[in-house]
Amino acid sequence: MQTPAYNEFRFIGTCYNDATRVYDKNNKPKCYITLAVKSPNKKETNHIPIIAFGDLAERASIICRNGAKVCIAGYITTAEKIDRMNGEIKVRTFFYAMDIMRISRPKKRNVLLKRYSDLMELASIEEFQPPKQRDK
Repeated sequence: MQTPAYNEFRFIGTCYNDATRVYDKNNKPKCYITLAVKSPNKKETNHIPIIAFGDLAERASIICRNGAKVCIAGYITTAEKIDRMNGEIKVRTFFYAMDIMRISRPKKRNVLLKRYSDLMELASIEEFQPPKQRDK
């Protein structure tokens, strides 16, 4: 039984690892993202699991690379599950992404240029200039 309780969220943080894209039984994409967000006192970091669906999942799988700074906006919903063994009600919280924006790319030197070209095409950033290739 799912109890919707819609609330908006907006997180700015660092992608903890590469986003994981999977396809459901209807061949629609779903993407799992783990976002590391600093707490207000900056003493601890929270790792928030976020889910994106459809075209946004395709975009998220390119944008959300380990170490990339992103801003993710979406809504929060909960689901209740009754444990059949002891009758306890367990509530899970889900963060569903509605928009993802890249703030800065990961600081990896060995990322392929093609991947960033794809990213810029998806993110609709026109002023992207690919780095000059060295002559060998």
